[in-house]
Amino acid sequence: MLPRKRGQLYHSVSKDVNRCRIAWEAVTGLASDYRFVLVGVVGPAWTLRPRRRTPLVLASGGAICYPLFCRIPTSFIRIKGERFAMMHKLRENTKIILWVVVTSFLITIFAVWGLDLRTGKNVADPTELGKVNGVPITRTQYQAHYEALASQFRAASNEPLTYSQEEFVASQAWDNLVYTILTDQEIEKLGITVSNEEIVSYLRNSPPPEIRPYFVDDKGNFDDNAYQTALNNPEIDWTNLEQLARERIPRLKLQNYLAAQVFVSPEELRNEYLAENAELEIAYVEFPIDEADAKDYSPTQQDIESYYNTHRDEFVEPAKARIDAVRFDLKPSQSDLKDAQFTADRVHEQILAGEDIGVLAKTYSEAPTSHVEGSTGFLKQGQRDNVYFDALDRMNPGGVSAPVAVENGYYLLKLVETKIEGGEKEYNAQEILIKATLSRQTVDSLNNLANDFRARAADTGLDLAAREKGYSLFAPDPFAEGAPMGILGFVPTLSRFAFANGVGTLSPVLRDETHLYIARVVDRIPEGVRPPADVSESIRHRLVFEAKKDAALRGAKAFYTKAATSGFDEAARVYAKTVKQPAPFKPAEDQAGFGPNSTVAQAALEGEPGAVVPPVEWRRSFVVLRVLKKSPLDEAGFASTGRQIADMLETRKIQAYTAYWYESKKKQSIIEDYRNKAY
Repeated sequence: MLPRKRGQLYHSVSKDVNRCRIAWEAVTGLASDYRFVLVGVVGPAWTLRPRRRTPLVLASGGAICYPLFCRIPTSFIRIKGERFAMMHKLRENTKIILWVVVTSFLITIFAVWGLDLRTGKNVADPTELGKVNGVPITRTQYQAHYEALASQFRAASNEPLTYSQEEFVASQAWDNLVYTILTDQEIEKLGITVSNEEIVSYLRNSPPPEIRPYFVDDKGNFDDNAYQTALNNPEIDWTNLEQLARERIPRLKLQNYLAAQVFVSPEELRNEYLAENAELEIAYVEFPIDEADAKDYSPTQQDIESYYNTHRDEFVEPAKARIDAVRFDLKPSQSDLKDAQFTADRVHEQILAGEDIGVLAKTYSEAPTSHVEGSTGFLKQGQRDNVYFDALDRMNPGGVSAPVAVENGYYLLKLVETKIEGGEKEYNAQEILIKATLSRQTVDSLNNLANDFRARAADTGLDLAAREKGYSLFAPDPFAEGAPMGILGFVPTLSRFAFANGVGTLSPVLRDETHLYIARVVDRIPEGVRPPADVSESIRHRLVFEAKKDAALRGAKAFYTKAATSGFDEAARVYAKTVKQPAPFKPAEDQAGFGPNSTVAQAALEGEPGAVVPPVEWRRSFVVLRVLKKSPLDEAGFASTGRQIADMLETRKIQAYTAYWYESKKKQSIIEDYRNKAY
């Protein structure tokens, strides 16, 4: 019987590569469209082991599977992720098959595209996860957006999503839905419509990206002739594609409407070109604010009270929440560690059999050095675990270690050389890191443990259940939404739960990358203005800083007046200031140490050679500068690149304006988010 459990051995006398394919099909129940590649000799028995960090999608049926490692008597054979797409095969057949495929494609994708994501129509699941100005967002809509985005992430990385990626995708899916609804409401408000002629023109001249992959030539390029032929084919019903265009064109019109609000002036264009290309030479002096003389100033109580009363908005304390929480560590089990050790032992055998450790590092290592054949360069104590260097100390150059156990897995090491630098020994090595990763079984086991505890906490209370089990109960200080939670650190999922639920609510099992949590909302503190007693000292420091700032500015203005009448060097002598003269620089670069497009660089760009520029605030100083040289505008260069710069500026301003428009609409709207409610 073939193994169905990772790591289980299957004894066989077969020695051919095809046996691996048969084993794959028997274990997965699917035919394989993958090639099997011989990569080395291992040992005397079969083993099927999923390579969890490289999930693949089989062309047959679209099921998600993992490649297997097959260990047979003479060879180590790896199923290499070389995909043979079903559509590629079909395109090599007759045009009749192409029409069948296209028709099937349209039926399939419009089962999803047909959903009205604006109003919730045609959605079977009535459960609402939120509302935007009264328009519901259903669970089905949200899940469809989430899965679409998650699929893009998985396809890009060929890896399962990490928890932080899941968090990002969930947030992005929600924002996309909110944006879609607000956009459609604005379209209706502006009375934007679409004509049949516009639909025809759009489909003819702008093939939707969703359909382009189905019309490609032998080189993988979009085949417009095949696409136009398909559009003209009366046997194909393009109704759903027309509906897609009917929904998409108004949004494009709205984008054009927003873009029309943006204008790039000739002055902006010229300044942008000069910032990128003009070379400046300056001399300058600084008047640091912190060094300014304000020792005669001491804020009175009346000054403090006056500032508080006129700046109350600066002392608004955001709403806060307080929770209790129990957490469970998500870390590999002993079984997971044994899996990692098994892999490390097999790779070690390959090294001893003569395979190059650098080649194996590229295939197996999960260390950052994998792309450079595991080469570490020279390392010092403290840059890896102590056991890592202990193993190297026991080796001679060229020696290879047995698997070295560390907290997150196993290292395989080859010592290249050592040296003494500054009285400290340094090691140059090659490394392979086989990480112990959480298996599905381990995660399920921890989830079951957490859910059992949660059920007990619902009956007896979180604190009593924690005492019964001997679990630590964490009680961080009150925290603002989205802020770190003291000893628990930054846990977005806990923060969202705390601010979406009332006092006394017990959470379901929540998680992040490293822990599972069960939490209870202990208190909700509304937004309010901090009392004067809490902020008087910070006001005092602020008033003193403002006094110093005024003193520094007065000094800088006096220097500027003196420099304008008596010369820059004379003013520097009178005011005992050191004149600094950096190397020539371009405003958009950071060669002078001011930062790209700094206020100092912009002021110099606006000045004329020989001129003294009035004081400019830069960080915690005021700067007075004199322009020594400024390269003139290159008219030919400006003419040749002006259009490109204008397009860049326009794109930048459109993006900024669109973001501003969206944030303004959100502030004006009533957006209700129920996703983190505990039911």
